[in-house]
Amino acid sequence: MDTSMLVDILFSGSIKNAIFTVIRANVQERVDYANIKNELSQAIEQYLEAQGPNQRKQLETMIEESKEDLASKIQNRDIQLLIDLNNQLDEKFQICQVPIESRENLKNNLILFILDMLKDIDINFAHDLELMQNIIEERYRNNLQDAEIQVLNEQLSIIRNAIKDIHQKTKSPIEVAPSRPQIDDPSKIVGHENILKNIQAMYDDGSNVAFLYGRPGMGKTTLAKRYARTVCEKEDVYLVPYEESIERTVAKLAKSSLKNGGKAVLEYWKKEEQEKPVLLVIDNFDENALQRVGGRGIEEELTGEYYKELVNTGIHILFTTRTRIEQNAIEVTPIKETLQLFEKYYGSVINGENEKKIIEEIIRILQGNTLLIILVANILKRFDLCKKASEVLDRLKNCNMQKETTQIGTYADIQDREAQTAYEQTYALLDMGGIRENSVVNTVFANALLLPLDGMKKQEFLALTESENDNALMKLIDSNWILMDTVTIYLHPMIREIAVRNGYASVQLCDKYCKNIKGKIEIGVQFEQRLKYKKYAQEIFNLFNSPDMLNLDLLRLFYDLSDIYDELDQRAYSLEIAKVIEDNINLYNDNLMEKVRVMSGVAYSLNNCFDGMETLDKSHGLLKQAMQDLETMMDSAQTDRREYAQKRAKILSNFGSNYLAKSKCDQTRKVFYLNQALEVHRQALEIRQIEYERLLTEPQKAAAMKESIATSYTTIATDYFYMQNYEEAITQHENALKIREALMNEKGKSISQQRIIGCVIEMYRQQLSVNGKYIAQALGYYPELLKVNYEHQNISALKNNVRYWEELRRIVINDRRLEKFIDEIKQKHEYFVNWVNADEKVKKIVEEDI
Repeated sequence: MDTSMLVDILFSGSIKNAIFTVIRANVQERVDYANIKNELSQAIEQYLEAQGPNQRKQLETMIEESKEDLASKIQNRDIQLLIDLNNQLDEKFQICQVPIESRENLKNNLILFILDMLKDIDINFAHDLELMQNIIEERYRNNLQDAEIQVLNEQLSIIRNAIKDIHQKTKSPIEVAPSRPQIDDPSKIVGHENILKNIQAMYDDGSNVAFLYGRPGMGKTTLAKRYARTVCEKEDVYLVPYEESIERTVAKLAKSSLKNGGKAVLEYWKKEEQEKPVLLVIDNFDENALQRVGGRGIEEELTGEYYKELVNTGIHILFTTRTRIEQNAIEVTPIKETLQLFEKYYGSVINGENEKKIIEEIIRILQGNTLLIILVANILKRFDLCKKASEVLDRLKNCNMQKETTQIGTYADIQDREAQTAYEQTYALLDMGGIRENSVVNTVFANALLLPLDGMKKQEFLALTESENDNALMKLIDSNWILMDTVTIYLHPMIREIAVRNGYASVQLCDKYCKNIKGKIEIGVQFEQRLKYKKYAQEIFNLFNSPDMLNLDLLRLFYDLSDIYDELDQRAYSLEIAKVIEDNINLYNDNLMEKVRVMSGVAYSLNNCFDGMETLDKSHGLLKQAMQDLETMMDSAQTDRREYAQKRAKILSNFGSNYLAKSKCDQTRKVFYLNQALEVHRQALEIRQIEYERLLTEPQKAAAMKESIATSYTTIATDYFYMQNYEEAITQHENALKIREALMNEKGKSISQQRIIGCVIEMYRQQLSVNGKYIAQALGYYPELLKVNYEHQNISALKNNVRYWEELRRIVINDRRLEKFIDEIKQKHEYFVNWVNADEKVKKIVEEDI
């Protein structure tokens, strides 16, 4: 072999290819393989004899199925032989439930028997395979070490930031720590250095914002991460996938206790209280349709007040988007080093002229699309390059879009033919990628399609999908169908969309994951825990809410998700889900009591989120049907009296809420609806009082019923409030307050006290006078009420009660009839101000309300 050839290969960066080329250069003659099957059979038989009788019987069938393939690969000197054998055995061991602790030994022993056999008939090929095996094992060990080092560096960085910024944590509304964005394999990155320089130049010229735009798969996100990694030592870097709006996206950085997190972070950056400059990377600024329907348009976002204020804070903002923006835009075009990129992912240099010509033609047809080139490389390295490359080329040539082809999916802003062709090519590669050929891999991929764009921690995903191990997931990651940043897995938006639209995700394949997410968000679980899994449940709803996919388990999950949105007072989301449940309520027909509960709950959501009388009429219809079903069950003795009474009281209470909402919609019948609300709320109270008397021998159940009675008093008080009978409203709230005091329900007490204060203030607004006893009562709740709100992290209530306090101060100071309360006001206000100033967290929450 020519020495210069070896030097060229070595300096190309592919030592592995140098080794194999040297070996093959010395093997000119084809070895005679006439008896290869006999030799292989003898080696396998010796291997099986070394196993126990039970183990042998199980292994014999599995290995027999692979014998023909092994013989063929040995005859063709296929260097992938051991890799393919390893993968095949993994799949068969999993299907046949071979104990996990035995698998590695069984595989390694078989490989040793095969290598020993090969040394007798083809020593060069045997050494070739051993070298490949050693390289793979060394690469695996290096990757593990690199991953561990990355994790340690990230943890050290977090610790350093925590120590350095500890004095700021009480001030900052930001919960997410700055990070160094991870790139899957930095050694495989090529090209686009000029774009990195252009981003920096744009900021150096005084711009605070830059847009990386280009077709899907061109490497925009990777470029954004590459730039962020160059500045993360001197700037705090936050990378956030776009969701719904820029304000909502920024809010994902904020502490969960903050109701208006986006505004809080904005105000913090405005004041420049952070020690380091900030780089905010907003990824996929237009993928909101994948996250959920109803996001704002790009033009609306970029002309909105929030965006303008964000830019004016002085932080650097970097967007990735498919859509060209008129200003501060940098187009991400195909890299020049496309063949080099292919070779890095393929794992070797393409030396053959014919093979090289085919690969270059594939790259041309793919229009230099980075993602698709990587996918092709990963597909081809599983096969004989010369044969498979031609097949891939022919398949991709037929992917040009026809004129009558409808635009694909949610990418409605993509107009050019080339971009649309990329979607067809992605589907073709999905089909050739072999995902559906392996049931385990197919299931893992289907479940990954349910993840939001920011993904999920790998170990948590494996737990929620009840995966036995990570073999299938790692295959998908190695092939780049799924991406991974240190510990988080996610999908490229284009792969996710095309796979979803072509049926790769199904309810059957995702059953375990959906049930486990349901368990995380179900009513009764601690709310903070439910909130953590809300976004995953929302993705399930987005994908599986059509009638042809729905089943009872999914509908139960949706009901729990709707309840979360009710708690968060996010009415549009709750209403959307409630309507799906309403349309499919017959799925509960085999469990009428649950159906009654769900109909009543959906009606409650519709009452709270109504967008007009039509929605309220639907709610009324659901409640009417729930009551009829309940009566039917009682008449046929399908339920006990206690459960019947509790459900009846709940339905009546929701009827009252329905009438109350209608009174706000139809002013001409306001009095009628308010009287109806009061009547059914009293009926619900009466049922609960009777049940309480019957439960006195069961203290725990009696206490729960007592709380329901307090709720009834609160709803009756609300009816009187809207009737403008404020004194009676206060009396009813006092009834609820007494119960909650007896139950030592501090949060419930604070709610009743807040409602009483609201009644006192509204009474003064309407009548321009108020009995002094009510002012004294309202003032008496301060300052303890504020402390309870803060201790329970009820931030919205805290802010409301601070505003009520300021209103009470104004009333007392400006009305001479109330001057006897001035000293109390001054004393309590001084205490209040000192309390606020002593705690930076409290100060940050309430300063705009004082």
